[in-house]
Amino acid sequence: MVSQHQFFGVRLQVNLAAEIMNREAAKEVPDERHGHDQRHQAALRELAGRYGDRRPDFADLCLIRMSELYPRHMVITVDTGDFRIYRRNKRNVIPLLTPPGA
Repeated sequence: MVSQHQFFGVRLQVNLAAEIMNREAAKEVPDERHGHDQRHQAALRELAGRYGDRRPDFADLCLIRMSELYPRHMVITVDTGDFRIYRRNKRNVIPLLTPPGA
């Protein structure tokens, strides 16, 4: 099943079946084979503690972490209130792509 989304005039297609299969396959991979998973989990826990007063959800924490890992890319969000507060690498502003007037 392919889901189509329109965001700022950009058409995105998401293959939902492939997404679900990838998630299921990821569950079957033991953590010992991917030591980096533990580092990401630790980083997400640290971010959750740092922004605990804002009560970020898991998706927000993952976007902050991915922004740290891929600094050349912008974060697409409608959640400008929180993402104007969040920082990557503790002090760097996260570049955002937001709807007009957000």
